[in-house]
Parts: sequence; structure tokens; C-alpha cells
Amino acid sequence: MFFLIINTNEESEFVSSLYLKYRNLLFYVANKIVNNEASAEDIVMETIVRAIENLHNIDPNNEKRTRNYLALICKHIADDFVRDKDNSQISIDAEDFREQKAKRGNPQEIYISKETFAIIMEAIHELPEKYRIVLLMKRVQKLSVEQIASSLKLKPDTVVKQTHRAKKMLDRKLIAKGVLDHE
Repeated sequence: MFFLIINTNEESEFVSSLYLKYRNLLFYVANKIVNNEASAEDIVMETIVRAIENLHNIDPNNEKRTRNYLALICKHIADDFVRDKDNSQISIDAEDFREQKAKRGNPQEIYISKETFAIIMEAIHELPEKYRIVLLMKRVQKLSVEQIASSLKLKPDTVVKQTHRAKKMLDRKLIAKGVLDHE
């Protein structure tokens, strides 16, 4: 079971170093597959989240294995993205594209992203366990309602309701923490 918690400063620094060291490689892998820089950036961030889930599988002393492991995760996420992509994709205009490109690599933006990421993880951790588990299984592990219901021995309707409640609770927490705008 995945609980996205970074317990120590060492783990936080290790994840930051992974991102800084491999972001260009991961971006290259993702962009080669999806051929869209904005989507590639999202895939890189999803790769880092998945790496945090599996931090125990990453050997900080084996750079080649770590690089290959992260590249493989990134490839799988990008392949899933291409497979699941539908025709209702949102396009970005040239100005947004240039802004995204300009932001990549800016240490201040990376710091803000790390800070926001930490706030989001804290908010997820604050959710009651039954909601946190269902939300993570649905959104991070990408399990179907039926798979979650089977795994947790719940009715599918219960999984749907708990997922909806978890998202609402998380949104309220993120609004209170200033990460999301109140809509």
C-alpha cells in the first residue's frame, strides 16, 4: 500500500536530488513518446511521485540502475498517457508554451514546486485513513473501482462515494493551505 510520506530530510533531499539529476533524461524520454512538452513535464512529475512510492527500490549507490529504473517508470507512464489519450486534449497557445519552457530549470520554480508538493502530501496525509487509501489507490495507483472494492472488501458504490468525499476533503484542505483557489 502506498502512503506518500517523506519521513526525513534525508529522504526529501534524496528525492530532490533524483529530480535535479534525472529531470532532463526523464523529460527527453517522455517527450520522445508523447511529443508534447507540457505533457512530458507532467509525466516527469508523475515519475517522481511513483519513485517516491517505490523509494525502497532505488539504490542511491547504483547510479546506472537508478537511471534505468526511473527511465522505465517514465516510459510506462508516457505509454499509458498515449494509450489513454482521447481527442478532447486541451491545446496550449504559443505564449503558454514559451512560459513553460522558460520555467523549466529555474531553481526558484523548482523550490516552489517542492514546497507545493510538500503541502499537498501533508494534506493527503491528514485525510482520514479510509479516504486516503481509496484516493491513493484510485489516483496514484490508477486502480479501477472494482479493483479497489475487491482489494478493500468494499462495495463499488462505497468506493465511488469515498473517492468523491476524499477529493472534496483534499480540495478543502488545499484551499485552506492556499494551494488551490476557492472556486
